[in-house]
Amino acid sequence: KDNKMVCIMFGGSDTFSLSYEFAKKLISLGYEVSILTTSANKNIAKLNSLNAALLIDSKDIATILKNSLFIVGATGVSVYEFIALKRAFINVVVAPNQKYTAKFLKNNSLSYEVSGVDKLNIEDSLKKKEIIELNQANFIKGYDRHYLANEIRKRVFKNLKLKSVKKEDILDIYHLAN
Repeated sequence: KDNKMVCIMFGGSDTFSLSYEFAKKLISLGYEVSILTTSANKNIAKLNSLNAALLIDSKDIATILKNSLFIVGATGVSVYEFIALKRAFINVVVAPNQKYTAKFLKNNSLSYEVSGVDKLNIEDSLKKKEIIELNQANFIKGYDRHYLANEIRKRVFKNLKLKSVKKEDILDIYHLAN
């Protein structure tokens, strides 16, 4: 039987309710959907209305990701886990700081990026699935996970100039996440 299970992972709070939008679309296309989220997500009731497996505060994330045909998620720190698992993923930039990671992923053909649910082209992304997973395998070959994470960080953020952090910056991030 063909694997039709897709995992959706847009972070613990999923501020923009993208899990719901992508799950609705993928279910309509005949995919089985698992949504990984946390109890901090304010859209749990809405997500429960879908015909999807809703996994809240799961402790077995790697197994769920590994058993998925592909993953849909934000271009945050989770992409490192997707790469380490050699799992094709569709990434969506949901915050300005993710554009650097997205550029790195695109330049190294390590993922398939869409700008929103209306731009989702499953057929096109599945055509690229095999080459993405091969690129991921070649990229991580010979690296342990700590070295790999440091290499990715160096390459992604090599031109990034950090500014000093102010209290209002932290509060902005807190309010965005909550």
